[in-house]
Amino acid sequence: MLNYAEGFKVVPLLGSVDIVATATASQYVALKDVVGLLEVSVNFGLISSTDSTGGVVVTLQASSAGSSNATEAAIAFGYRLSGAVATDTMGAIAQAAAAGVEILNAVDNVTLLCYVDPSAVTNANGEHTYVRAVVTPTAEATSVVVGAVARYLPRYAGNAIPSSS
Repeated sequence: MLNYAEGFKVVPLLGSVDIVATATASQYVALKDVVGLLEVSVNFGLISSTDSTGGVVVTLQASSAGSSNATEAAIAFGYRLSGAVATDTMGAIAQAAAAGVEILNAVDNVTLLCYVDPSAVTNANGEHTYVRAVVTPTAEATSVVVGAVARYLPRYAGNAIPSSS
């Protein structure tokens, strides 16, 4: 049942933009208030390239801070890839290694749903308490339209989330 997003939190990470052929990192999500899994939804529009091998690689990185500070480390994650617009299909749940997931230009106009267990990230290295997505076009990519949001259950769900202090 939809309830005006009172039961979960949505955090915009990357506004829809054509990143052309430049690796682009999203904003960070702090894991301290996430209950259950963190979902990072990476939405693709047009992906064009000079040939059929062009596309992008999506990785997730954990960090000790909410800004770039050289502690970023690629992490493994679960994912599902939707079908293209108007196909109403979802791919099977799969696991990605730290190297990420490649989306080729032949399957543009899709959504990649990435899932992170915060306890696995912080247990791997206690200092990593933030996560971000990185979208890296291959050398053949000439245009990549992408945006991203994070969704999760906050520790204090509701319309008015109480202060943690």
